[in-house]
Amino acid sequence: MTLTKSSVLNWFAFTIAILWFVKFKFIGELFVSELILFLVFLFMFKSYGKRLYSGIPKRIIIFGLLWLLAQIVTDVIRTTPFENMLRGWAAITFFLIDFAALYLLLGNNKDRLLFFIYGIAIGGVFRCFVAPSEYFSFEPWKFGFGFPVTLLTLLILTWAIRKRLFVPIVAEVVLFTLAVTSIYLNARSLGGALIITALLSFVGRHQIFYDLFLKRFNPSRLIAVSMVSLLLVFSVLVAYQWIGEAELLPDKSQAKYEMTKSSPFGLLGVILSGRIEILASIPAVIDSPVIGHGSWAEDQKYRQLLIGASSTLGVDRPEGELQYLIQKSDFIPAHSHLMQAWVWAGLLGAIFWVMVLILILKVLFQTLRNYDVLSLIVVFVCVKAGWDVLFSPFGSEMRIKWGWELVLIIMSFEMLHCSLKSDKEITGVKK
Repeated sequence: MTLTKSSVLNWFAFTIAILWFVKFKFIGELFVSELILFLVFLFMFKSYGKRLYSGIPKRIIIFGLLWLLAQIVTDVIRTTPFENMLRGWAAITFFLIDFAALYLLLGNNKDRLLFFIYGIAIGGVFRCFVAPSEYFSFEPWKFGFGFPVTLLTLLILTWAIRKRLFVPIVAEVVLFTLAVTSIYLNARSLGGALIITALLSFVGRHQIFYDLFLKRFNPSRLIAVSMVSLLLVFSVLVAYQWIGEAELLPDKSQAKYEMTKSSPFGLLGVILSGRIEILASIPAVIDSPVIGHGSWAEDQKYRQLLIGASSTLGVDRPEGELQYLIQKSDFIPAHSHLMQAWVWAGLLGAIFWVMVLILILKVLFQTLRNYDVLSLIVVFVCVKAGWDVLFSPFGSEMRIKWGWELVLIIMSFEMLHCSLKSDKEITGVKK
C-alpha cells in the first residue's frame, strides 16, 4: 500500500491523540502530546499560519491572548506566588498552542479529524488500564471508560450512517440506551448530554421543528432553540427525579440523590448539589469583578462559604466531609470554566468563555438546520462543551480536549456556512 502525504498526516494525528494522557511534571502538568503539538505549531506556522488570521480562529486567538494578558496583569497586581503564576500563564498558553496547532494540522480535513477523535477515544480506553485517574477505582465508568466509550460509539454510529447501514433513529436509540447506562453508573452529566443529543437529533430531523425553529437564522430563533434545549434538560432532570424517588438507582447514585432531593431549589438543586463551589466563587467575582484574584487564587473565607451553600441547597453532607473539603486547600472553589477564569483572571477571562459559549450555540443551531454525517458528534460535543463551560473545572486534561473540540466546532461551522452560501448562489433565495 502506497502511503500518501495525507495518509501519513492522518496517522500522525492519530498517534498524537492516542498519547494524550501521557504526562510529566514541569511547573505543572505537561503532556507529551502538547510538546509534539508545540513543534507542529512551530513547523507549520510559517507556511500555514495565515489560516489563523481570519474568521473564528482569529477571534479565539485574540480573545485568548486578552485572557492571558488579563491573567498576567492580575498576577502582577495580586503578587501571586511565582510557581502559581507560571502555572496559570502556562495553562492558557498551551491551551492556545494546542488549539492553533490542531487547527493547522487537522484543517478542513474531515477524515483526519475523525482519525484524531478515534485516537482520543482509544487512548482514553487504554489509559484506564495503564494510568487510571485517582478516582477510577471508585467509579470506573464516570472517571474512566464513560467518555471514550461514548466517543467510540458516536464514531461507529457516524460511520454506519455514512455507509447507510441504518437510519438515524437507530443511532438515537443506541445513544439513549448508553445515556441510561451512564446515569445508572452515576455519570449524570454524560448521561444527560447523551439524552439531549439523542432528543435534539430526533426533533431536528422533523419538518415541523424545522419550520418552527430552524428555517431562518435570527436571534429570536436562536433563543427559541436554546429554550427548547433547556426544556430537554428539564425533562432529563424530571426523569432522573422520578427514578430517584422510585429508588431504582444503584447505591452510590441513590445516596447522591437522597442528599439533594430536599433542596429548596427543586430540580435546580440537583444540578448545583454537585457543584456548590459555584456558590462560593460568585462572591469572589462580586468582590473583584474586573481584576481577578490571581492564578490558583487562595482565600480561605470563600471556602468557608461552602458550608452555607451546602445548607442553602439542602445538601445533607457529613460535617467531616465538608470540613475536609474546606481544609484540604485554600484555593477559591470554582467548578466552572467561566467562573474559574473570572475568579483567576478577571472579566476578560470570563468574556473568552462567553464568546466560546455563543459560538457553541450558533454551531448547534446550524447543525440542527443541516443534517450531516458528523451531526451526531457535533451535537454531542456542543452539548457537552456547553456543560463544561458552565459546570466543569478547567484542568490540565481539558487543554487538548478543547483543542480538538474547537476544531470540530469551527470545521462544522465553516462547512455549513459554505453549504448555505452555495445554496444561496444556486437558488438565489435567502435561507
